Amino acid sequence: MYMKKSCPYCGRIHDRGYTCPSKPERKRRYGKHNSIAGDYRHKNVWTRKSKLIRERDLFCCRYCLEVEGKVNSEKLSVHHIVSIKENEELWLEDDNLISLCEKHHEEAEKGMISRELLKEMACARPKIYPPGTVSHM
Repeated sequence: MYMKKSCPYCGRIHDRGYTCPSKPERKRRYGKHNSIAGDYRHKNVWTRKSKLIRERDLFCCRYCLEVEGKVNSEKLSVHHIVSIKENEELWLEDDNLISLCEKHHEEAEKGMISRELLKEMACARPKIYPPGTVSHM
């Protein structure tokens, strides 16, 4: 004997496991933020890459360092200069990734900081060097 259930879509009684034709088609849900980028954020390769980019940028916001002349290592995240939505092929390219603090990441997302400037900073070495390294390399 099959158990029956009330259908929330049409109001009729159906056998369990029956898919009602009145059920709306389900759209694909993306990752944490319901986006294509959200799917990428949870991959191990992204976790490793973002750590490498923060290391490359000496765990500092590159905009604070290069433009404002201060060292800021609080609330860092790795920003995609050209978004994943625009070009998925660039999602792991070093020249497309830069470490930014929360404030500058938000400004970059809104387009208040030019992509050209961010790209230039991402391609260049940071202008400070950790203790024990040679600054004239």
